[in-house]
Formats: sequence, C-alpha cells, structure tokens
Amino acid sequence: MSAADNITVTVGWIARHTPKGAGAGGREAAILDIAQDLLLRELHEVGSREFDLDDIGALAVPVPTEAELAKTVSTRYAFLADLDTEERQLAGAREQDRDLALRLLAKLPGARLAQVGLY
Repeated sequence: MSAADNITVTVGWIARHTPKGAGAGGREAAILDIAQDLLLRELHEVGSREFDLDDIGALAVPVPTEAELAKTVSTRYAFLADLDTEERQLAGAREQDRDLALRLLAKLPGARLAQVGLY
C-alpha cells in the first residue's frame, strides 16, 4: 500500500468486521480490526526483510513473530470457517448483493440501523 492508495471504509466493511452480539462497542472494535488488517496487508506486501522495524516499534514491542501473527489471525477469524448461506454470499462482495447487505444491516440487534435510510 502506498501513500497514493485511497481507502474507503464502508458501512458494509465495518459490519463484516463486527463480531456477532458485540453490542455497542462492536463498531469501534470493527474499525480497530480493519486498521489491523490494513497493517498486516502492508507487512505482507512489503515483506519482513524490507520493513524498517523502527516503523512499527511504537505499535508492538517486542515485534511479534510471523508465527505469533499467524496464530492471532487464525484465532480472530476462525468464525469465517462457519459462514451461513447469506454470509457466504456477502463475502463475495458483489454489487448485485447490495440489497441483501442493506436488509441484513437493518436487522442488526438493537435495530440501530432500521430507521436510518440506508442507501
């Protein structure tokens, strides 16, 4: 990822990263999770030998090993191995599934998005 890359965090992206039953703090946790994903993507693209360890020193001291990162990612995203039919459909991120995504967002626990006019 370069400085020229533009990243747009959408409601759908946040929803996909919000754990089921997370409650009010789920959105904030999802945003942090997305930020971690972007950092991991950058680490993967740059490669461990090309990355200046001083650049991430403020984020993680000591720097986690690749095995530690792999274990964390595998644990955090284990739920992805058990997606239902609608979740698998949404995982494809296809434009034609937009109506399904909006319908499911409106049905989230607490009905927080039921009356907001998602478009």
